[in-house]
Amino acid sequence: MREEYAIVLDVKKTGYGMQSAENVLLVGYDNFNLLEAISYPDAELKIQEKVYIGFGKRDKIKTVKGIIRHEKLTPLAEEELEYAIAFIVENKEPFFVDFLNTMAPLTPKKHQCELLPGIGKKHMWDVIGERKKDKFKSFDDFNKRVALGIDIRKAIKKRILQELEEEDIKWRLFNKR
Repeated sequence: MREEYAIVLDVKKTGYGMQSAENVLLVGYDNFNLLEAISYPDAELKIQEKVYIGFGKRDKIKTVKGIIRHEKLTPLAEEELEYAIAFIVENKEPFFVDFLNTMAPLTPKKHQCELLPGIGKKHMWDVIGERKKDKFKSFDDFNKRVALGIDIRKAIKKRILQELEEEDIKWRLFNKR
């Protein structure tokens, strides 16, 4: 899945003199792919900055080398990943609220809702019941109507991180590789 935008997690200088470049570790804004890229030599990148990596003219990222595994992240990038995911979840609230309103069964015994940390069978039925009454309007609306004990933003963030960390995860909700 191609990304249009990404959040900068870490910037590493590589090489010397005229051969120097900056290796950039990113997380995709739409599909949460972990990416490695090379920036333009004169580009100034900041950690947690949103950058354009799609087709066409890019102003800061020269080349996207490809998708990387979670193990390839530097310690700084791993730490910044949580903040970047939280930022994306907060800024894409309508997308995630729509997801909460359209979650569906995966099998006769497993529902997408149950894949979110903190939601088991009992809470799944609470979510479905509340959703039948009226669609969720926001994260706060969800949190008021369904008493999970945790903020739904945190549950979504945990699920995304789990999908990035575990290679052999059976079902992916947000990180479609």
